[in-house]
Amino acid sequence: MNRTLDVKAMARRCPAIKPGIVASLHRETSPYENSAGVILTASLFHCKLITVNTQRAYTMRARAASTQATRERIIGAMLALCVERWYDEVTLRDIAAQSGVSLQTVINHFATKEGLLAAMLQDPRAQREFGGQRSKAAPGDIPAAIDLLMGDYEHGGDAVIRFLALESRVPSLVPVLAFGRAGHRAWVERTFPAALAGLTGPERERRLLLLICATDVYTWQILRRDRGLSRRETTDAIREMAEALHTTHAAGHGGRGAQ
Repeated sequence: MNRTLDVKAMARRCPAIKPGIVASLHRETSPYENSAGVILTASLFHCKLITVNTQRAYTMRARAASTQATRERIIGAMLALCVERWYDEVTLRDIAAQSGVSLQTVINHFATKEGLLAAMLQDPRAQREFGGQRSKAAPGDIPAAIDLLMGDYEHGGDAVIRFLALESRVPSLVPVLAFGRAGHRAWVERTFPAALAGLTGPERERRLLLLICATDVYTWQILRRDRGLSRRETTDAIREMAEALHTTHAAGHGGRGAQ
């Protein structure tokens, strides 16, 4: 006849079973199995013990968090140095010293300065440093847009100018700066829709280029750095150019409508 398997009795045969340990019971194939049923005894089962090492899991999580923190500290050091100095003057050794890690640690994380540059440009801190405020402007709000743009230029404009000056000498900067130009063009299109409304083809492109020039970092540099205007004077001058392009557009449309 069949006997009932006593699990508690089997647990007593495996005294290692206790909280924190998972026991799985695997039934062996009985050589006496027949159509009448199988007689099960404790000897037909083995205890498979799997230790759950919670300390190891915690250590791995802590190590991953520490690695990420180190990576972010290195990127932050790179960003700070690029804002203050020329990119081609910044070395991996400088970055290591700034971030408080060894040179080898920097290399282990990013391999090269170009690899670190790519990582830096994906970091939200870099996006805030080099143009994070202007995107908050509502389309059509010219005064607010120019004020926010000037805030970006006051904060990171000098660093951007240094990057631009190195474009022909440092190939790794070419795609970075191309991305920045595309971003500024998209911002102009989104922020000044009234100046472009109704225009198509070459006429629209010409108006868009004028708006880009009026709000470009080079224009800020000429007024603010080369000519020595104050921040307020520079803001007023750039806003005046942007508003004039809107006024010209409105007058042009009115003139065509009267003909």
